[in-house]
Amino acid sequence: MKVYARYIKKNGVEYRMDTLLQFGNSWELIGNIVLANPGSSNPIREVEKDTFEKIDMFFQQYRQGVKNINTEWFEFSPDSTMLQIEKIFNGNYINKEKQLNGVIQLFNCFNIKNQNLEEAISQISISDKELALTSENIVSYFGGKPVYFGFSQSVLNDKELGEIAKKIFDKTEKEEKKIFNTNFLDNDFYHPGYINRAYSTNKKIQDILDKLFLSL
Repeated sequence: MKVYARYIKKNGVEYRMDTLLQFGNSWELIGNIVLANPGSSNPIREVEKDTFEKIDMFFQQYRQGVKNINTEWFEFSPDSTMLQIEKIFNGNYINKEKQLNGVIQLFNCFNIKNQNLEEAISQISISDKELALTSENIVSYFGGKPVYFGFSQSVLNDKELGEIAKKIFDKTEKEEKKIFNTNFLDNDFYHPGYINRAYSTNKKIQDILDKLFLSL
């Protein structure tokens, strides 16, 4: 897995946006995942020219009209959540493993990079809101591919972030979110970290992961 994302540090607050998890040699879109906020994955280096050109081509295909800025793109170290995302999409947790080849887009309800979720939420008040809060318009980037929603309970309990999560879910096309119930409130949303702990004993998790695997 290679991890690429836009990275900005402003007034002491770190932001990570437009995260791409790239597997194998392909840059075709595999699927999408929407979580809470960026955690412990850290920037390693600015992307090289040839990698940026591939990212730019990906944007042209899946995010038409979005300006891609070369100087903001970095390669990141994979963190534990990203490794768990790989297991969610490749079927590892349900004993049905496939080789991933392409890109999983990782979005968050807000973009402040801090692995302490409660602390990250508190930073919103001192952040650049345009950078910090994710627009519900990201649904236009899902490209008709399956979307896994793993909102943390702290996000759902926060009035502002909970509303963002709901808007993203509600605006997502039915075909893209078909592994979930259509009504937002009828769903349990499991973060990858929770799945990693509870997948073997939780039938609801197994059912969701089965549906996702079959939809890829």
